Amino acid sequence: MCGFVAEVGTRGTVAADLLVRMRDELVHRGPDEAGVWVSPEHDVGFGTRRLRIIDLSSGQQPMSNADGSLVLAYNGELYNHKAIRAELERGGRRFRTSCDTEVVLAAYEVYGDACLERFDGMFAFAIWDSNRRRLFFARDRVGKKPLYYARTRRGFVFASEIKALLRHPEVRAEVDVEALGHYLSFLATPPPQTLFAGVSKLPAAHCGSWTQREGLSISRWWTLPTSESKLEITEGEAAEHLHDLFGAAVEKRMMSDVPIGVFLSGGVDSTANVAFMSRYSEEQLRTFSIAFAGEPQLNELRYAREVSRSFGTNHREIVLEDADVISCIPTLIHHQDEPIADPVCVPLLHLARETKESGVTVVQIGEGSDESFFGYDAYAQVFRRLPALRRLRTLLPRRVRLMALRRMASFLNEHEHEFMIEAVGRGVPAPHGVAGLSQRHKERLLVDSNGAPAFDYLHSLVGSGTNEEEVARLALNHEFALRLPELLLMRIDKMTMAASVEARAPFLDHQLVEFAARLPLSFHWADGYGKRILKRGFEGVVPEAVLRREKQGFGAPVLRWLSNLRGIAERELLREPIFEYLNERGLQRLLYEKPTSRRGFELWVVLNFALWHRHWIEGEDLRDDPSFAPQRRGLKSAGPQGEWT
Repeated sequence: MCGFVAEVGTRGTVAADLLVRMRDELVHRGPDEAGVWVSPEHDVGFGTRRLRIIDLSSGQQPMSNADGSLVLAYNGELYNHKAIRAELERGGRRFRTSCDTEVVLAAYEVYGDACLERFDGMFAFAIWDSNRRRLFFARDRVGKKPLYYARTRRGFVFASEIKALLRHPEVRAEVDVEALGHYLSFLATPPPQTLFAGVSKLPAAHCGSWTQREGLSISRWWTLPTSESKLEITEGEAAEHLHDLFGAAVEKRMMSDVPIGVFLSGGVDSTANVAFMSRYSEEQLRTFSIAFAGEPQLNELRYAREVSRSFGTNHREIVLEDADVISCIPTLIHHQDEPIADPVCVPLLHLARETKESGVTVVQIGEGSDESFFGYDAYAQVFRRLPALRRLRTLLPRRVRLMALRRMASFLNEHEHEFMIEAVGRGVPAPHGVAGLSQRHKERLLVDSNGAPAFDYLHSLVGSGTNEEEVARLALNHEFALRLPELLLMRIDKMTMAASVEARAPFLDHQLVEFAARLPLSFHWADGYGKRILKRGFEGVVPEAVLRREKQGFGAPVLRWLSNLRGIAERELLREPIFEYLNERGLQRLLYEKPTSRRGFELWVVLNFALWHRHWIEGEDLRDDPSFAPQRRGLKSAGPQGEWT
């Protein structure tokens, strides 16, 4: 796992010392080694930071091929690198190292851009091909690893994180106002936009190239299977195949030359990781859990302990106090680069730190199952309403429909009401689509609200549906186009890499994702419950009590946090620089109206933007602000018996 920067330009414009300054903004992504390479013409260069995980003695980057015509900077893991290596060796290729980096380079040399189709893993990389005077770059299928870029006067700069780009003198920290509107709606900015004007991100499953003559071009290299490619398979066969696919996904993600662990909540997904890893590990597994002090309704530690005892893991826990939350906020803002308005970032950062301090560098996580196997309650709510929505659309005149919707406003919250208006007017939009502020609240808050309304953007991104199959398809497309790569996976990447920890997600193995997408909806969903086929595939491996327990999402006590952050929130939101983008009256209303869980979450979203603006746009390092109290570590426990230390 690594972080890298790259610059392409004209002769004499690329300097090694600037690449080093940019590269060293990424030291947390790769504390073990650093490298830099600049072409003889000084028109292209790479800087790399490396976190050693596979082949600890070699694999230094940037890496070149035998004749020096290709140079690679690479971030990620290729789980099938041994199979590709064997295939290339049968064709006469010889290797100098046992690391996956050299396999990426050799595969490109043999297969060209089509090498991507052979790769099974998570990655973002760039290859300079001196024979063609061409830079080729790519991001993995579901966007587990990020890649950002910006235009310069003579070319482009690329980096694993935006903070590295901002070290370049031609990349300025300015707000993209349209992206701000999207952030308030979706909690993240949709690609290729970022919240920094002039800085773009490569979308998941996309690749690109740059030459001096042709400039920059970007294209998609992978898509989810379409609804026309449904499998002809029985439910029993599907469950058995799912079991095998997931087992293989877990096993290949145990490839590591450093200690590996699991983030454990005690729910189905993390327990499945533990259960299958136990099959393949000769050593005692190490598991890590987290909870908030004083929040029993959010505490899943008892479930995690039960799983730990069942599988005999070496289990550690951390319990966060409010002081731990407040003190980590400057670090969150710094490492997120763009605000990620998900409070789960707080426990993730602490969990990653605890993992690293315990000597573990790689963890398996449960992200991705709810997206592929329809595990969210939001889907249940939409599917339940579909019959009524169809009747409203087909049986009632438009004027009567509008009257009915106006009456609904009194017993629906604003999000639900706006969703219903869209569903009846243009077809059902993506569930989970607008997770942030409602359109009405957003327009009340933004100084410039001329950007496309959230539902307009959603319709342009994935369309709309009128029946369960159509809605399921657009939900899947939305998850994999926006919410999963730019919100959920970025919170994982940024928070774990902040602690120099690599996270691996077996539920997002592309073979498993493609298989799930081709199953009939009835396999996933019945009687108001999702993940049916997933749970059936885990029978006999995951304890029955875990499979049958009602889903408990990992929440956070945001209202309580905000009560402790009241002074900071008032100071940050009622400042002149913020009024350029957000209406002062709207901010005061958000700050002082009666607190509810929904309003608290919206305040958290807006506060994250204000803190981001101060740190990145105004250039005041929040980590130097004394109003964020020094960190006081939470309680920890070690061992499956739960002794406190």
